[in-house]
Amino acid sequence: MAQCSAHHTCLLLWHYVRANPATFFVRPI
Repeated sequence: MAQCSAHHTCLLLWHYVRANPATFFVRPI
């Protein structure tokens, strides 16, 4: 369960970064 949740969060982050690369560079997580 925990691994699935972490993986889902990672995917969301990945898509967010791809959609907003500038934001990622300004505020890296």
